[in-house]
Amino acid sequence: MLGFVLRRLRGRLPLAAAVLFTVLITTTVLTTLVAFNRTVAEAGLRRNLDGGSRAVLQLGADHAADTRAADDAKAAALGTQLFDGLPVTTQSLALSRAYGLPALSSAAGREVDLTVLAALDRSRLKLTAGQWPAAGGTVQTVVPRSALLRLGLTESALPAKVTLADRYGGSPLTVEVTGVYQVADRDAPYWRLDPLGGREIQVKGFTTYGPLMVDDGVFTSGLLTQGSRSLQLTADFSTADPERIDRIRSRADKLNDLVKQHSPGLQTRTELPALLAELHSATLVARSSLLIGALQLAVLAGAALLLVVHLVAERQRPENALLTSRGATRRQLAAWTAVEALLLALPAAVLAPLLTGPLLRLLTSWGPLAGMSLDHTDTTVRWPVAALCALACVVLVALPPVLRRDADRVVSRRQAVVSTVARSGADLTLLALAVITYQQLAARTGGLSADAAGQLGIDPVLVAAPTLALCAGT
Repeated sequence: MLGFVLRRLRGRLPLAAAVLFTVLITTTVLTTLVAFNRTVAEAGLRRNLDGGSRAVLQLGADHAADTRAADDAKAAALGTQLFDGLPVTTQSLALSRAYGLPALSSAAGREVDLTVLAALDRSRLKLTAGQWPAAGGTVQTVVPRSALLRLGLTESALPAKVTLADRYGGSPLTVEVTGVYQVADRDAPYWRLDPLGGREIQVKGFTTYGPLMVDDGVFTSGLLTQGSRSLQLTADFSTADPERIDRIRSRADKLNDLVKQHSPGLQTRTELPALLAELHSATLVARSSLLIGALQLAVLAGAALLLVVHLVAERQRPENALLTSRGATRRQLAAWTAVEALLLALPAAVLAPLLTGPLLRLLTSWGPLAGMSLDHTDTTVRWPVAALCALACVVLVALPPVLRRDADRVVSRRQAVVSTVARSGADLTLLALAVITYQQLAARTGGLSADAAGQLGIDPVLVAAPTLALCAGT
């Protein structure tokens, strides 16, 4: 039977090539759209979460240095639970209590300027003069340039000793200024740990300079009293899939309960729940928009394929009549047609997944998607999607000739239906409904709707409505 089918295809090679290329293009484009949703959309989701300042969780407490181990254990347990086992990086910043800077001779009656000493991460700073502080018998510090000028010091005069007044009534603190630093990247999420945000000066009733950077050993040794300590948890979302991100979102919505369970006594500050909610809505909009486009493309591709199939069927009609007169049954004709369709769809099922990768790289080579990482491309979804698309094309190619019992009767009945619809004005009514539908859909964002609980989701009716309106207008 295979040899007979191949001879039939060779006899109408141009039409067979048209069917082959139509199936290949349809299958490739639909497979690419699905892969785009599974790869590029997910890569964009991870990029918005990984390394962003809004995706961090900050914990803090006014605890002494001897509670560090307990606080770290609580923070680690909270991070493991909240981020669903993703790798979590923890950064900390120990702060002293507030100290008053030496009074200026020209500032009589003015509020005392304040400062705070902090164990800043040296990798976040640039040393512009002097040397880094050490943990020794005295408290050594490096200061920002604004604080150096406020202290009346110059770089050439370093190291120099300065006495700070304890704002809580304790003994004055003498520190040795050994250098000057500059913030390397003020926009880094790390500076959310700093009360001044890396800005060196803050005016809120009092004018605060600093922070004055010290070695963390002065806190652990007891040379300097730790007033508070903040922890910043940053998860690595580079390998997170949408299902895991959804679990993190549901846990972030219950963050207060998790803190009470794992980290009692620690205060939290984060924008993670709001960020995840925004990204969830944006992801739903993107998915619904892709579904709407994919449905319309599938309908257009199906119409083009049916047009080619109609041409093939017209070419086959005399041949099928001859075969029937020689004893061929409808089952045999249907089997030959199905084998032809399978032979024409098989290349599409094989080539479409292979062509999807280059198409995705082409889509991400310029424009807003330029530089999008495809390291975690999901290739497993391509083959089943391509197979399903090819199978649907096989059905479209094989089904019409199988169902056609009397072609002349079918054509006559179709012409009668069309003329009846045209005379009744139903075609104009459909066209008007299509225009009204498009106007109504233009005011909506994607195919989303809210359920009774107020949760956004993809609405199948709204997703299918543009395609139905397209068919009605056509």
